[in-house]
Amino acid sequence: SPILRLIDRRSGVELKCYKGHKNWKLRLRSDFVWDNSLIATPSEDGKIYFWNLVTGRLLSSVRHGREASLCTAFNPKGGSFVSGGSDGYIRIWRTTAESSSTCR
Repeated sequence: SPILRLIDRRSGVELKCYKGHKNWKLRLRSDFVWDNSLIATPSEDGKIYFWNLVTGRLLSSVRHGREASLCTAFNPKGGSFVSGGSDGYIRIWRTTAESSSTCR
């Protein structure tokens, strides 16, 4: 489903939902930024979407590639994150500047 739901582990209550990314066929792995202010959601449209964790507002997106982005993972010390896609590429992103490196 194209809706990401934030669920309380203990109660099972939905705390927030995030809508806008594309997710119909694949299993995608989202991740929280190191200070828990944002969540990054991969998407079958090749983008990565960034949401305000509390408000659910879409803040921005970046393009991983032409094929689906499958996962994101933030560096716990800050400053970067990685994304992986169905194209076989892993991108390393610096969060302090608009740049990335690509590995295959």
